[in-house]
Amino acid sequence: MVISFETKEIRLLCERQEKAEELLGEKVASKLRNRLSDIDASDTIFEMLIGKPAKVRIKDEIGYQFDLGSGVYLVISANHNNPVRDSAKEIDWNYVYRVKVIQVGGL
Repeated sequence: MVISFETKEIRLLCERQEKAEELLGEKVASKLRNRLSDIDASDTIFEMLIGKPAKVRIKDEIGYQFDLGSGVYLVISANHNNPVRDSAKEIDWNYVYRVKVIQVGGL
């Protein structure tokens, strides 16, 4: 999947290991890096088995959160202008290949 970021701050946190370690600690920063690599290597969210992926409601849409430990979560949303929707008018994540990191932190 293609990954983008909600803000410049989130992008720096996700792309700079030293920044992530400073703010999150070494263990959580390592898990963040691993989850981002997993997402990048996956074709769909359903290939993601690590990090306890769970559906979350984000701005009236379904997104996913991944547990990074120590109460920290990575939260993503679909990043398509017109995402494919299922019969319930929810985003059909089978067709999502672009995601946006919208949060790294506690819920």
